[in-house]
Amino acid sequence: VESRNAVLCADAQGDKRFSASDSVIAAGARSLMCVPLVSGERVHGVLYTVNTRLEQAFRPRDLELLQGIGAGAGVALAKAALGAHLNNERATRERLGRYLSDVVVEQVVRGDLDDELGGEERDVTVLFCDIRGFTALTEQRPAAEVVDLLNALFEEVVEQVFEHRGMLDKFIGDAVMAVWGVPRQTPDRDARAALDAARDILA
Repeated sequence: VESRNAVLCADAQGDKRFSASDSVIAAGARSLMCVPLVSGERVHGVLYTVNTRLEQAFRPRDLELLQGIGAGAGVALAKAALGAHLNNERATRERLGRYLSDVVVEQVVRGDLDDELGGEERDVTVLFCDIRGFTALTEQRPAAEVVDLLNALFEEVVEQVFEHRGMLDKFIGDAVMAVWGVPRQTPDRDARAALDAARDILA
């Protein structure tokens, strides 16, 4: 792994590199060869094969074949790791995208935000938006119509919150709670952005 070199060993029991190796002794290896699984700068592991009956069971051409297999396996492992990383990143974006603006989501995904446990105390601007006379409204209209109204309201409100770089905190019945000043704080602009969002929501 350290040298990234393939190894061909004709006599594993007599080779000082392996004679004290518990795994070689336990396997009863007489000869062995191993290659690193490499892609770019990363070593994913080691592929090895042993023969427990014969010394000098493997030739240089066998090692070349194993190296070819190892190179392909290294690329496959790199692709699998990249695929898993992209899937995790996509899931994170989708999950956070429901509550945070695109700008903040990008900062979280890139690791630019400090998410240290315990939090901190700071001044923030909070916006509450709800429907005036909602209780009376629900008493006069069918439930499906009320749900459609709420969905339409929430969609418009959240769009304006994100447009003005706010963070959606929660839905409370017919209300939306949004915050400015977290996770990034811009003291000279947070309150103004919340007011601009409120004005656009009213419009």
